Amino acid sequence: MKILKFCIYLTILPLTLGAQNIDFTASCDRTQVALGETFTLEVKVNGNVSNPPEPKLPQMSDFDVVSSSRGQSVLINNGKVSSSISFNYTLSPTKVGKFSIGPCTMNYKGKTIQTQPIDIEVVKSSSPSQQSSASSYVPNLPRKGTGQKDVFATLTINKNKAYVNEQLILSVKIYQYIEFSSPAYTPPSTTLGMDLLGQSRNYETVDGKRYLVTEIKYALFPMSAGTYKIEPASLRYEIGDFFSFPFGSETRVAKTNPLEVTVLNLPSKGKPDDYSGAIGKFQMSCKLDNMQIKQWEPATLSITISGEGNIKSIETPKLPELPDFKVYCSGSDVKSNTNKDKIAGQKVFKIILVPQKEGKFEIPPVIFSYFDPSVGEYKTLTTGNLFLSVSAGTKSQTYVASPDGQPVEVVGQDIQYIKTELNLNKEDNYFYKNKIFLFIQILPLLALLIAFMSAKQKERLLTDKAYARAVDADKTRKKGLAKCQKTLTKGISKEFYDEVHKILIGYISGKLNMPAPALTTDVAMNRLKEKNIDEDLLKRFHNLLSTCELAKFGLGELKNEEMNKNYKELTELLTEFSKKL
Repeated sequence: MKILKFCIYLTILPLTLGAQNIDFTASCDRTQVALGETFTLEVKVNGNVSNPPEPKLPQMSDFDVVSSSRGQSVLINNGKVSSSISFNYTLSPTKVGKFSIGPCTMNYKGKTIQTQPIDIEVVKSSSPSQQSSASSYVPNLPRKGTGQKDVFATLTINKNKAYVNEQLILSVKIYQYIEFSSPAYTPPSTTLGMDLLGQSRNYETVDGKRYLVTEIKYALFPMSAGTYKIEPASLRYEIGDFFSFPFGSETRVAKTNPLEVTVLNLPSKGKPDDYSGAIGKFQMSCKLDNMQIKQWEPATLSITISGEGNIKSIETPKLPELPDFKVYCSGSDVKSNTNKDKIAGQKVFKIILVPQKEGKFEIPPVIFSYFDPSVGEYKTLTTGNLFLSVSAGTKSQTYVASPDGQPVEVVGQDIQYIKTELNLNKEDNYFYKNKIFLFIQILPLLALLIAFMSAKQKERLLTDKAYARAVDADKTRKKGLAKCQKTLTKGISKEFYDEVHKILIGYISGKLNMPAPALTTDVAMNRLKEKNIDEDLLKRFHNLLSTCELAKFGLGELKNEEMNKNYKELTELLTEFSKKL
């Protein structure tokens, strides 16, 4: 009978709790702690609460959250049911001083409740001062540590103030003293676009401990002035085994500090009239593919801009006045690379020049201006004069620039000669009734319709960025799956997961009308939630991205037999997203 009553109490627990008051409190196991040690912040919810959300912690720039856990108990006293849920956070101070942990908040059933602030005093540690130095390779890491910063992470940037479109270098460092398993890396998130520069590993000694340090670098290019926040990166991992803890391994989180960047507008003083937004350090050169041509024949002027900076965003330099030429801009070719943690490369602009008359011509200098952030000044590059000799030609051959930048010869005649000899059919064998003749008459209409549809498609791709990105996403999906299949067959784990990551980010960014470098995991999850994507699909998407990050940065060992499973999951996710987006 008692067991039956207990089951009934558990069944009606959510209803009974909803009618009672709740207590929301926070406490620490101690109020004085040494630098380098940890302490526990316990946030407790008692009373009328059923499955409450996790409390929101205050901004704690003076403490790192090392790990978190949750516990729950049910009490039955004199027929009354109550619940106690505790959220425990292990905190580690970052500096010495007296600090206050602000109120923790929680939204429950439309109401916001909060705790009282807690004062904490952090005193100096007796351990030696922090040291950092490069060290030789250590083959193994301890399986167990002291619990004091066994794993931690930092986030730094090369400068906190920058100009619009100036490259910034963001660095995430993960310090690992002990072995761990099941790592899940979440990169920093920001509204600024991020390009991955690469990752490296070395060893550093901090407080007498030798750490394996994984450094991941990103390039940022702020496109507008203002103050921007860079949210922390984090690494979720597990330590221990079944025999180490009462309930198996322990999950911990290493989280970096947040950052703030101020982006300044470029100075107006000394700004050239032809300046179009380029910032960095550049060189420019020009050349003609042919110095001697005939009238109405094309010559290609190549303008090459190379150097360090956001090379992709550079616009066509200001061209000189060329009244004796028809000028066609036929696109550009971009090659970029990473040079000492900076984005560098070259952009080549192709200009088609068609002379309208014969003679010897001088091509005036091409002008290009950019802003050099290292000296805070505008600089202008000017090419030398070029000379072109044009001999007499005929206008029956006209050249224009095709979409791929190559000149195309258009040959035509103004007069079609009349034939004087005719072969007539018999009156009862009308040619216009012939099926082949009718089919031939329809062909021009079909060709015209196809050309019209193709032109509309190209026009939409040029004017509708959202549509263009969506189309490109489908192409990326097909090509990426083919590459994945090849790496899967060869059993190349790292390349396989790198391709999976590219497909997921490329496909989702295209469907969401966003540039791929700006699509972090957090941004993707938020935007997909706005599209009413169900939680199960979002969870599967997040899990697969985490697996890719794990393989991409080499933060753990992945089993080769899981590749087939993850490839199947990738194809299913892409199919589901194609239906819903």
